[in-house]
Amino acid sequence: MEIYIDIETLPGLIQPSIDDLIAKAPGNLKKPETIQQWAKDNQETEWRKQALDSMQGRILTIGWAIGDDPAQAMTVGLDDIEDEADLLRTFQELLLDHPIDISRLDWVGHNIRTFDLPWIWRKSLKYRLHSLARIIPRAKFDKRIQDTLELWAADFRDRVSMDDIANFLGISGKTEGVDGSKVFDLWQEGYLQIINDYCAQDVEVTRNVHRIITGQPVLEEAV
Repeated sequence: MEIYIDIETLPGLIQPSIDDLIAKAPGNLKKPETIQQWAKDNQETEWRKQALDSMQGRILTIGWAIGDDPAQAMTVGLDDIEDEADLLRTFQELLLDHPIDISRLDWVGHNIRTFDLPWIWRKSLKYRLHSLARIIPRAKFDKRIQDTLELWAADFRDRVSMDDIANFLGISGKTEGVDGSKVFDLWQEGYLQIINDYCAQDVEVTRNVHRIITGQPVLEEAV
């Protein structure tokens, strides 16, 4: 049996300072005023990049489904989830309380080997959630990880998005007008429920993509 997983992430709480960015300015910029302006112009861009770095960014949402169970999601700011630590602690409790032995499940998702699972594992250690950290498969070629990015790829350079694979396979169900690049802006505008629903729907679509790749019937909810 599989557990399907997806996360949505944000930058850290504080934007990088102008002084920090000045130290990272491109070498072709020489004038102090030009460097200062470059730092100001790129402050938000550099801040947004933290959402791709597990040691700087934050997990906002976790979506998951076990077997054929309906996909669920939890988001910081909804349903009494106060912060990232609370999100991961609640996720740990849900997994440990599940009647199925989670340690025996295969973990399925898109680009989870290098993104979602390392994020969850590192954050688990940050908050001393060792039970959750132990559940996450970590070996480089661990067969419990079924990454749809890898399963679909023609070679190591082939990095096809989940949206493109789903469209190619005729799987609908993606949240209209939302993708991962819009999560930060939606969060800033307070649209937490939209983000939560998007993440859960992403899990549903990923599950059906995986089921097609592995020769299983798709679930009607996401077709």
